[in-house]
Amino acid sequence: MRDFFKKVRLLLLLVLLILLTLSSMLVGKSPHRSGNENFVQRLLFDIASPVQSVIRIPIRFILKTWEDYVHLIDLKSENEVLKERLLVQEKEILEYQEALVSSGHLQRLAEMRADFQIPLLPAKIVGQDVSPWFRSILLERGGDRLVRGGMPVVADTGLVGIITATSPTTSRAMLILDSQSSLSGIVQRSRARGLVRGTGTRLLDFVLMVRGDDVQQGDVVLTSGIDGIYPQGLKIGEISRVNYADDRLVQVAELDPAVDFGRMEQVFIMEKRGLTMDLLFEDSNGPEIDKRSKKKVR
Repeated sequence: MRDFFKKVRLLLLLVLLILLTLSSMLVGKSPHRSGNENFVQRLLFDIASPVQSVIRIPIRFILKTWEDYVHLIDLKSENEVLKERLLVQEKEILEYQEALVSSGHLQRLAEMRADFQIPLLPAKIVGQDVSPWFRSILLERGGDRLVRGGMPVVADTGLVGIITATSPTTSRAMLILDSQSSLSGIVQRSRARGLVRGTGTRLLDFVLMVRGDDVQQGDVVLTSGIDGIYPQGLKIGEISRVNYADDRLVQVAELDPAVDFGRMEQVFIMEKRGLTMDLLFEDSNGPEIDKRSKKKVR
C-alpha cells in the first residue's frame, strides 16, 4: 500500500493543486462575495496564484507552438506559390530572349537574301564530326529537297562550308575549318586577296597572294567569288593576327571565323552552286537536271 502511494503521490498532488485553483476561481466568481475575504479565501488565493502561473506555462507553450506550426504551414504554401510564379517568369524570360535572338537571326537572314538574290533552304544540324582530320556536319535536308553536292552552306553571321554528299533525306557539309577546305578570300578594306585554308582547328589561315599587301588586325575577309565555289561577298571572318612564314616569302594571317561553329543549331543551304561545283559534280551522263523545271542546271 505504501508503494502505491509513492507512485501516485505526484499525481495526487497535481490533482489537489488543480482543485484548489478551481475552488479559488469559483470563490472569486461567487455573486455573494463581500468586500472582505475570510482567511480561507485568502489562503486559497495565495495557494492558487502560483499554481495558475505554473499551469499557464505549458498551456502558453502549446498555444505558441501551434501558432508557429500554423504559420509555418502558411509560409510553406506561400513559398510553393512563389516558386511556381518564379518558374513561370523564368520560362517567359527565356522565351523573350529566344525571340530576340531569333528576330536578330531573321533580320540578318533577310538582308543576306536581299544581297545575293539566292533562295535559302533552312536545315537543322543533326550531327557533327569534330575529329582532328575532318570537320563536317550532318543536315536534315537531302536529295528529296533538291539538295545537291557543291551547294554553299551559310549561317546568319557568315560562311559555314559546302555540301559534299547527299542522301534522300540527309546531307553532309564540309566546314571551312576542315584541313581540306580552301577558298578565295578578299580583304574588304584594302581589297588584298589571298587563299583561306582550313587548319582543323577553330582558326583559319589566310595566305596572301602578294607579300606586303595591306592587311591589319581586325580586317574583315569576304569570299571573292573568283574560285567558282562560293558567291562573292560572304563574310568569312576577321584577321586576328598577321605574321610571316620562316622563309619570309609568304605572308600569312590568322583568321577568326565569323561563325561560332560550337554553337550552331541551324544553317541555310544556298539553292545555287558555283560553276566550278557544277563541273565537279556533273553526272557522267551529262549535266544534272532540275526536277522542278526539267531544264539543265548550269
